[in-house]
Amino acid sequence: MLAFLLIAGFLSQGCGVFRKENRVVLNALDRSVKETWVESPAGIVATLPLTVPIGTAGVALDMGVVLPAKSAPQAACDTYLDIWKNPEGSDFRQAILFLPKVVGSAVYLPCDFVGSWLFRMQFDGCEKAAR
Repeated sequence: MLAFLLIAGFLSQGCGVFRKENRVVLNALDRSVKETWVESPAGIVATLPLTVPIGTAGVALDMGVVLPAKSAPQAACDTYLDIWKNPEGSDFRQAILFLPKVVGSAVYLPCDFVGSWLFRMQFDGCEKAAR
């Protein structure tokens, strides 16, 4: 059951988790295995009982902790730009809309942040990977 949940979570991550720079824990594990253990096919097969569970835990950490944490500051920046940075209309209109924007931000801000955060976790860098 746990393996099914990990595979389903991995596949649902879109391009975000498939980009090498978003797999911090798994890259560190790969480097440590290549630096400390033998790289021969027999050595790789011999260490599979140890590396498979550790690698699975690394993928789970990358999907569940590292990628969401990396995406949060970018999502916060998107939210700031959406709500406050690019206002439309004259200065008078912005002065009139200031109080409704502050009140509306209490509802809109979390929705915009969560939407941007989920999008960035799923598709961070997909356009770069497609090129």
